[in-house]
Amino acid sequence: MAIITGHTGTYDGISTMVGVCTAYGTVKKDKLITPDGAKPGDYLLCTKPIGLEVTVNFALMHQASAKRFFGAQQTKELTRLVNLQSCVEEALLLAEIEGVHAMHDATEGGLTAALNEMTEASKVGFKIEWKKIQFPKEIHILKELFRIPEEQMLSMSSTGTVLAAVSPDAKDKVLETLRQNKIEVSVLGVFEKNRRRVLVKNGKETLFPRKAKDPYERILSGKL
Repeated sequence: MAIITGHTGTYDGISTMVGVCTAYGTVKKDKLITPDGAKPGDYLLCTKPIGLEVTVNFALMHQASAKRFFGAQQTKELTRLVNLQSCVEEALLLAEIEGVHAMHDATEGGLTAALNEMTEASKVGFKIEWKKIQFPKEIHILKELFRIPEEQMLSMSSTGTVLAAVSPDAKDKVLETLRQNKIEVSVLGVFEKNRRRVLVKNGKETLFPRKAKDPYERILSGKL
């Protein structure tokens, strides 16, 4: 038996009950897709907006503030999206498509942590575009209210999001399959043979951040 992966997070000042469990799963060897299979030329696909976990949990934990910041109806809609903090559906769909070379879920540390880990494991580089990264509109509101640097938006906890390295031949099928199942997806860029990690913003190439600085705890504290 092999334990493939796991995740543990710690947060200070939690005053509510927390339940913990350990879960094990099995997978057929030929269906196992890990983060280390990205190849040069693969497209980087991202399901769901980055930071969705933050907006949903803020709406759940601070409903009065959320109604003031986002409006009552939008807050209600956000609280209904808690089930999107699971990526099982899209992971199973992607596992059935030939040409999906690697996958990694984005949890604590968001896109920054997950993409750097995927890149390290695969020994490749990448070039992605800022304008292709999707964020919930509420993230921009929280960014201003909590004075979050733009770079930290990339590090926002994004449980439920999957990053996938997809061959050019498989890209259209992957996009079609996910959209048919009403799963949001965007193409952020491509993996490259060189080891550079590039973020293109306003037409200029910059270095993608190597270290995640997740503002989840600060925002979820509710303290402006």
